[in-house]
Amino acid sequence: MNLEELYDYKNRLMADICKNGDIVRLVTGNPEAAVPNHALPYTQIYPYEMVPETVSVAKTFICFDVDIPDVQNKTILTPVIYLWVFTHKSRLRADGGGHSELERGPEQDPRGDPPAGADAGAGQRGGDGAGHPVLQQL
Repeated sequence: MNLEELYDYKNRLMADICKNGDIVRLVTGNPEAAVPNHALPYTQIYPYEMVPETVSVAKTFICFDVDIPDVQNKTILTPVIYLWVFTHKSRLRADGGGHSELERGPEQDPRGDPPAGADAGAGQRGGDGAGHPVLQQL
């Protein structure tokens, strides 16, 4: 990536997130939400790190940022994408479709840590999300 591409990168990333049907459905909580969804930028999806204000309705927010921690030379930059997801506890979902807090198995402790030796996937502590299909698409 060069410096010219970096300026447009956040805009392209925002557009890609807003036209991903799985992400739009999860953020809006509506399986019939319009895709691409032009109402989400700067209301529930932000291209910078921020903590959403207190809301009266349970919502999900995605924040992302692009940083250049390493410059290989004057023309080649190595970007890193940071992604934060904030959601109300009533919107947390387990694989079976139920609320993770209510349907947690006995092998999982109350903090949500996976059992010892388990592979932590996206949404669990220690997971990088590499096996999650939505994160792979980004």
